[in-house]
Amino acid sequence: MEFRDNETSDGAIKRAPLPIPSTPEEVETLVKQFYGPNDPEDFARLDAALKTVQKSANAFQFADSLLDSSDTNVRFFGALTFVVKINKDWHTLNPQDAEEVLNRLLDRLASAVTAGERSLMINKLCSALVAIFRRGSERWTLCFPHVIESVAMGHRSPYPVDGATIHQQVPKLNGAQIMAIFWFATTLLEEIMKTDSNSIENNGLHAATHENIPTMLLVLDHAMIYSRFYETIDYAVAKEGTKLLQSLVQYTHSSKPSEMLIYLPRMQVLTTKVIVDLEQDQLFNTNADFIIDLLESYQSFLSASMKILLGETLAKPFFQARIQELVDGEFDEDNVAYGRFLISFAEAELKTLTENPDIDVSACVITMLTSLITCRGYAIEEDELVPQLLEFWMNYAQFVVDNQASSTTAEKTQWQPAAESKLYQVIEAFSKKTQLPPTNIFGHWDRQTQAEFNLFRRDFLELSASGYSVLGSTMLKALITAAVQLWQDKNWYELEIVLQCIRGSMEAAGDSKEAYEALAVLFNSPVIATFGDTTQEIPTVLRQAAMHIVLDCAEFFNHYPASLVPTLDFLFLCLETPSLQEGSANCIAKICGIARDHIINYHGLLAQRCIVFISAAARPTVVKKKLLAGAASVIQASWSVLYQEQERDHWLQPLNALESLLEVINQDVVRCRSDPTAVYALEEMRVSALCLLSMARAFRSPEGDLIDLADTKGQKIVPEAKILVDNIRVKITAMVSEIVHTYPSDGEIMESYCGILRAVISETMESPFKVQCLIVETLLNACISVTPRIGLLLQTVARFLRNPDPTWSSLGNEVASRCLYTALEVLDKAKGNPSDDPEIVSSIVDFAAEYVQDYPDVIFSESIQSDLVLLFNTSINCLSLKEPVPKQSGARFWVQIIDYRGTNTQINERVRMIVEEYSPALTHALICGIGGACARSEIDTLAQPIKRLIFRGGNAKTWLGRALISDSFPSQLVTQEDKQRFLQTIIGLRGKPETNAVIRQFWVKARGTFS
Repeated sequence: MEFRDNETSDGAIKRAPLPIPSTPEEVETLVKQFYGPNDPEDFARLDAALKTVQKSANAFQFADSLLDSSDTNVRFFGALTFVVKINKDWHTLNPQDAEEVLNRLLDRLASAVTAGERSLMINKLCSALVAIFRRGSERWTLCFPHVIESVAMGHRSPYPVDGATIHQQVPKLNGAQIMAIFWFATTLLEEIMKTDSNSIENNGLHAATHENIPTMLLVLDHAMIYSRFYETIDYAVAKEGTKLLQSLVQYTHSSKPSEMLIYLPRMQVLTTKVIVDLEQDQLFNTNADFIIDLLESYQSFLSASMKILLGETLAKPFFQARIQELVDGEFDEDNVAYGRFLISFAEAELKTLTENPDIDVSACVITMLTSLITCRGYAIEEDELVPQLLEFWMNYAQFVVDNQASSTTAEKTQWQPAAESKLYQVIEAFSKKTQLPPTNIFGHWDRQTQAEFNLFRRDFLELSASGYSVLGSTMLKALITAAVQLWQDKNWYELEIVLQCIRGSMEAAGDSKEAYEALAVLFNSPVIATFGDTTQEIPTVLRQAAMHIVLDCAEFFNHYPASLVPTLDFLFLCLETPSLQEGSANCIAKICGIARDHIINYHGLLAQRCIVFISAAARPTVVKKKLLAGAASVIQASWSVLYQEQERDHWLQPLNALESLLEVINQDVVRCRSDPTAVYALEEMRVSALCLLSMARAFRSPEGDLIDLADTKGQKIVPEAKILVDNIRVKITAMVSEIVHTYPSDGEIMESYCGILRAVISETMESPFKVQCLIVETLLNACISVTPRIGLLLQTVARFLRNPDPTWSSLGNEVASRCLYTALEVLDKAKGNPSDDPEIVSSIVDFAAEYVQDYPDVIFSESIQSDLVLLFNTSINCLSLKEPVPKQSGARFWVQIIDYRGTNTQINERVRMIVEEYSPALTHALICGIGGACARSEIDTLAQPIKRLIFRGGNAKTWLGRALISDSFPSQLVTQEDKQRFLQTIIGLRGKPETNAVIRQFWVKARGTFS
């Protein structure tokens, strides 16, 4: 075929699309080119042309002609074209044309089977016939008997088919014919299962399918039980028969199980034959897949006798020999199939196996499952069965745990001791399987394998935890004894996994006194302490395992504080290893935060160690944050004890330590402030802000209460100490101000700044980290117009104003007033249009709503009313937006105003006037929303102000009534009578909760939808 290339504007040659073929010969030529060597562009053009052919008006004629080709690829394309065209345009055919296509396909299938056509081709012809059934089952209900008769005769047979004829034909079918019939039936069931059996429009399709099932079972009976082909073991027929039986079971359970009970006995007989033939190596994979499917998804299908037969099969020598091959490391596909089958059976029969360990089958299965853990080869990389095997044993352990509490003493005597002994044996075996391979081996695994191996190890921790739940401290003591011995033997990799087991056990133990006593043996031994010795060649993963125990068992140090300092020494030594820095810093922060009261005399040395490490080189942000937080925690604990001391040296020490930590941060701030355009400056300022935030959160007592620096238990702080605390606060405030003023538009810095405020915002006592309110106001003025976190900033300022420092309470209203004016100026710049920037407008409306309860004398003062007009109108406009957040903000704002009841009569009167003035516009927006304009999820939001208005009384009925009859009411589906009835109902409810349901029904009617 010839075609022209086009030259694009840039000089490149763009190949023109291929012309659409108009004859079968041209189509055949294209198909042969398609399956030949092509570059990607030619392939795409050929593909486009052939797809057009498959959808063309002559597609059926082309497809039929192509089936006569001598080229197998061309014949396959012809069959595929039938499938595509039927799926696309079957509904456009008249009955005569549809019957002609069906008959032609039946002839083609019968001829292909007789001629020994390849299986792929026959399967595709079956798919085409199934596509016809899906779209015309009412005219071809008994499709399966018709296909059988046609295949048996070698050409299309008349329809409908005589049932007696089918019974005569089935025993005469040869292997190739049975294979084709099985393929058609299996494809039919798989396609019908993709449809919704509960849908009314599919009722006819499923009814027609049901009528074909008896014939399917008839063919299966002959092929799998009575037929000569199966007696001589025609393995291909046997495999396809099993696949059809599997599809039958799946379909009968997915459609209407109650209607399928009539077929259950026959399918169970056939399934029993499948179980018996598991001994045939050539059939095992196919048969095992079917049985595994039954065990995992259709257990009710398996009768008691079938389960017994399965167990007996597993106990036979041929099966045990296969499992032994797996244990010896022979992980070929067939052996793996035997292992999966064993595990699936065990999962399904877990209760029986566990509670009957002395029965021969149970003992044999459990023994094989235990031996599988010891398979040679690394988990995941070589032993792919081990994750499924671990999952079984985790379920086994959980079953034992669940039964410990529920079983009686007698029942426990029968099976639980054996289960507990087995579980300890299993954990010990898995501990060897989960050992990390040498680095030179692990490093050559691909990333996916490494990730799956690490996930397998994490799952093993759950098994260890379950083991502790069953075996208690006995197991933990044994593990710790083993750990000490392994340390002495320098068996590092086995020691690492034992430490992981200890970690899993402690996770299950919680705050158990016995567990802590056992753990104390480990920490009092030289094991943990020597891990920090960098002169010894100890694997990094071993130090990581020790740190995980420290991190997970931080509460232990409150009970055994003598281990704290040696453990901190170990962690600081680990900091010298880059890959361990983050983990070490996390551990230091956590144990210092939890057990701070036990190392108050260590605060100076701890601070100095942190400063030396941080100052020595560039450190990761998270490491700096955690170290500074850990030191701040201990300083806080020390200060809480020493601030009452009259001796200057006593209370001065923790304050000096705190200042030295702050100076480390301040040096970075000063350097970045001097050259804010440097490439490093912004990132270092962000780090400094995060470090201050980390320290602010840490400088709180463990109970969450800050120290009362002014008066605690009647004791007064030393005046000189009070001055020093104030000086530290000034330094912190200056640092925060410099950071924020240098980069006022940086969102990350703003988040840290707000976090520092929030860290102490609810405290009424003094803290070095509580900045003064005037600084908060200054920062608000500097940042509100440029920060991308305006919502967070305003929320923080509002919370700060709600919890003012007692020392400036006289300035509270003045500062709050200026902050409100600042917010209103931003709103004015936004022109009060919430649709332009809904986030800014919502944040300002929410900010103003806080003033209604916290500062009513500010927001309702007479002097500010003219400035609030834009705010009131904007909050009402928010109710009409499509975005849910502004709508919620506007509704909350007006609920606050309508609900306000204060003690000042002048303010109360001013609020009443505001409600009277703005309620017409407010109710108009609310009624438009519930009249169909809002989303279903927003109905309750808009209902709140309506209920409050009605409960408040006054002219609510008038305002709502006018809004209902407004020309801008959004729905034409609600009559005037509906509106009047609705108004009377909600007014009568007087704001009760039932109002929401009435409003929802009104919205449903206005929308013309269903509730």
